[in-house]
Amino acid sequence: MDKERWQASHPLPNKTLCLITLAAASAYNILFSFTRNPIDRDSTLSWIGYDYPIAFLVWGIVTTAAFFLNLLFLYRRNGCRGKIGSAALYAAPFAAFPVVLINDWGWEQPVHLAATMAFVLSNGTALILYFLYHRRRHRRYWITALAAAVILLICVVAHAAIRQNGLTELVPIWMGLFLLFLANFTGIYPPVDPDIPPRRRKKRRKTAVRLALTLGLFGAHDFYLNRWTQAAGHLMMTYASLWLCICRYTGIGHLNHLQGEPAWIFLTAGLSTLAGSVTWAISDALKLWRSPWLEDIWDFSKPHRKAAVK
Repeated sequence: MDKERWQASHPLPNKTLCLITLAAASAYNILFSFTRNPIDRDSTLSWIGYDYPIAFLVWGIVTTAAFFLNLLFLYRRNGCRGKIGSAALYAAPFAAFPVVLINDWGWEQPVHLAATMAFVLSNGTALILYFLYHRRRHRRYWITALAAAVILLICVVAHAAIRQNGLTELVPIWMGLFLLFLANFTGIYPPVDPDIPPRRRKKRRKTAVRLALTLGLFGAHDFYLNRWTQAAGHLMMTYASLWLCICRYTGIGHLNHLQGEPAWIFLTAGLSTLAGSVTWAISDALKLWRSPWLEDIWDFSKPHRKAAVK
């Protein structure tokens, strides 16, 4: 029964969709990055994005979706419940917005570089900690975690020292996409039975309703119910709407310093998305208030680890 409850509250992303996004992101990252010589000074993704801002936005959407869906599939299918890795998994998409919507020059450059580092390190940390979590299952997990950590560290140090070089930011992305393909769609890594924690306590419906009505805009009620994917999606919707609202002041390429109708279009998109997020929170509050199903929702926040399989 505990396993059924846990699987119902932690559904797997569609495997075919994960493969599609992974293939699309892999092809796009190769083709887009080789628009110019990756070794040249003006070959970083953001520099290419300066001249082709729409293509850069597509890069951000496709790459972020590929990493998030495939990491989520990897964690849930194999029952990896490491807190730091899970936090990094959900943090990565939030770093993607300033990467593509903040300029890589002028006063905004430090923010852009910090967001780039956060995006790469969040995805890299989630992937490496997955292999470390299962390191006792088979030595392949441990070897992969060590190799990935060394490559990521070298690239981060090199990027900080060289700055304008495309390879130092592309290698970690290529490595991550390749490892996700191996882990999710091949038999190279031995399968792992999910560690299903024992149920602990029921969640209070009234508390969830209060959170939905007060902080529902940020997905607080879903966080309380441990519906992490839905909570992250709700928070992301609000987060994206705020970025659209301030795009007039922090944009990419020729979109910077928007005035007149273009600025109003972005503001309209942001306010409309924000209205949708508010409606989502109110709708959730009404559903929670009217439905008794919450009495059967259990907290599975504490892992119950099985003995390691040698």
